[in-house]
Amino acid sequence: MPVRLRSVFSANAPEDCDGVEQRPPLTNQWNDFLTRKVDVYAFAKYQILLDWLGAIEGKTALVVGSGSGEFAAMLARAGATVTAIDIAPAYVELTRKTATDFGVELRTEVARLETFPKQNRFDLVVATDVIEHIEDDAAAVRQLRELVCDDGRVVVTVPAMRWLFGYHDEVLGHFRRYDARSLSRVLSNGLGVMKIRYYGFLLIPIALVLSRWLRRPYPVGTVGGTSEGNRFVRAIVSAIFGLERRIRPPVGTSLLALCSAQVPKGIGRNRE
Repeated sequence: MPVRLRSVFSANAPEDCDGVEQRPPLTNQWNDFLTRKVDVYAFAKYQILLDWLGAIEGKTALVVGSGSGEFAAMLARAGATVTAIDIAPAYVELTRKTATDFGVELRTEVARLETFPKQNRFDLVVATDVIEHIEDDAAAVRQLRELVCDDGRVVVTVPAMRWLFGYHDEVLGHFRRYDARSLSRVLSNGLGVMKIRYYGFLLIPIALVLSRWLRRPYPVGTVGGTSEGNRFVRAIVSAIFGLERRIRPPVGTSLLALCSAQVPKGIGRNRE
């Protein structure tokens, strides 16, 4: 049975990537990807994941749902041989452009998780903000497991706190948000959770007020501007998210998980 996506992917992505430097208001998935180039929240999150992974030079990595391509490019810059896939040609083209901007090479392909050839196994499989778009997330996790080597690792990130579900989630095509328990439960479909933690504690009031209560887009486009004021705001925001690399908050707007390919017997998860 095909995996059902609740998504605005194909409908809202342009046919080509002309004008990708523009930063329109966040009203669909495509615009969300465009903001990643200036998204200090995403970059700090990716740094936590890189810290977890340690040395990956010479490893093979598959990035499922590469989007704007920043994390795929960061993995390649760290020395991994990266294959990046996404379901829309425009997103794959955006990933290629990001790789060029980073000065790295990626193998890219327009492909879906459920149909991507499973005979190819990778040392690392990454799905950042992917499984919340898939109705049967347990099936998606099993498919991720089929793509990773037996001694490999799987990285998953998802939006957190179910009570924050709102406008932002609906626009981006999310089926759900997660807490640590529900994410651990779905990841147990073939994976062993090694580390799991919340991230984005200070964004909870923004998500609650704008997305949940007022049903408005997040004001993300101005943080990456070039004016003195925007640079100052960016520096403050970067420092705050950088602090979260060292101090694990009790809750947050995102959940990050590092998994082994096989469920370990008698080993509990490490909330780190």
